[in-house]
Amino acid sequence: MAKLKWLYPGLKVKRWLFLAFLGFIMILSGVTVVIGPLNLASISRESFIILSELFGMHSRYNGLIIALIGLFFVWLGIKKAFRSIISILLPQDEGRLAEILYNRRQMKKGPKVLAIGGGTGLPAVLRGLKPYTGNITAVVAVSDDGGSSGKLRGELDMLPPGDVRNCLLALADTEPLLEQIFEHRFTKGKELAGHNVGNLIIAALNENLGFLESIKALSKILAVKGKVLPVTDKPLTIEALYESGRKEKGESQIPNPGEKIKSIKIKDDNVKLLPEVMEAIREADAIIIGPGSLYTSIIPNLLVPGIVEEIEKSKAPKIWVANIMTQPGETDNYSLSNHLEVFKEHTGSYLVNTVVANRHKKFNQKALKKYQEEGQVPVKIDKENLNELNKIKILSGDFALDSSLIRHNHEALGRAIMKEIVSEKLKSDLNLSTLSLSGLIRANDKKASNFLRR
Repeated sequence: MAKLKWLYPGLKVKRWLFLAFLGFIMILSGVTVVIGPLNLASISRESFIILSELFGMHSRYNGLIIALIGLFFVWLGIKKAFRSIISILLPQDEGRLAEILYNRRQMKKGPKVLAIGGGTGLPAVLRGLKPYTGNITAVVAVSDDGGSSGKLRGELDMLPPGDVRNCLLALADTEPLLEQIFEHRFTKGKELAGHNVGNLIIAALNENLGFLESIKALSKILAVKGKVLPVTDKPLTIEALYESGRKEKGESQIPNPGEKIKSIKIKDDNVKLLPEVMEAIREADAIIIGPGSLYTSIIPNLLVPGIVEEIEKSKAPKIWVANIMTQPGETDNYSLSNHLEVFKEHTGSYLVNTVVANRHKKFNQKALKKYQEEGQVPVKIDKENLNELNKIKILSGDFALDSSLIRHNHEALGRAIMKEIVSEKLKSDLNLSTLSLSGLIRANDKKASNFLRR
């Protein structure tokens, strides 16, 4: 019965389907006249004879004309019916249908990108990559114990949902209003104050489906381009050791301006890397780490047993997206090389072969002053020290937004990362898919430059 709904009044589909059907009958009739009924199957031979006598048994030109007219009717009917359907489904983008279909096709064939991190930094990378590939897997930390996520984690014994929610929305292809609803944070109510709607929805689904199935369900609702996965299936508790010898437990308690962190470790036992994450690492064409809080968003992921070994075994390019600004209590006055040394101290290697770093060309001066008052300064690109490291490639550019918040410009960041991925793939795998992706990047570059000229 569902198929009959296409015949509902007002869709403007029936008339064109009827025209196509009429054309099909005319094609059969024309072919019958041209070939002759006696040369066709014996089924309903009498009706074919009557039909050929009606149009003229020996007038094969008539049959040819009838078949051609029928062919035209079929083409016109199908075309008009298809356009009627498209005008309903995509009223604003009807003229760009070919472009939309082409882009979606290209994204399905796009490189498999694995992005590791958390906080507000990782979503910027995901938003930047989304126009180029639909094969993105975001792996997020599960050590958050503060705010709405922390409350839900403690009260419901579930994985903290905040970073998962942020990444789902970053990869979503949904209406802005729905995204606003998911991001809404309650400010009133004794129990609701501070909670995020998206977090509560994940918590509700978690009670009914489990955490991983909740992510899959929300991915369908939000039309997510890719996957979001927790690094492990149990909440993690991290502990910091400061240079003073003092220890502090809990992600929300670790940043402490005035004390320098020496190391981070996981306090939980029997922590296992999620099998889906392991599979995604092995299949990845590129692995991206960051940006995000170094000690509380990035390192906790890399401390999960097995993940570093899988990353090191991968032959895919490994890219670290450096933070634009230092973070009080975590990376005070850290340069790029200082960040990389932390990687080596916790994982045994620098882990990455490429660093995407912001070159400080311009900042919103009011915003910069505000950040400096809070103890945050731009991360220095100390090339003299970087040159001594493990032949790490530095991609520097102007990746900062000119706004009241100093954040990554996800469009510029996405283009830079994809250009590097394509460049590496062309060295080892010259194929039409890679060349098409390169063309898509150039097209987006052209759109961006046209926008800037306005």
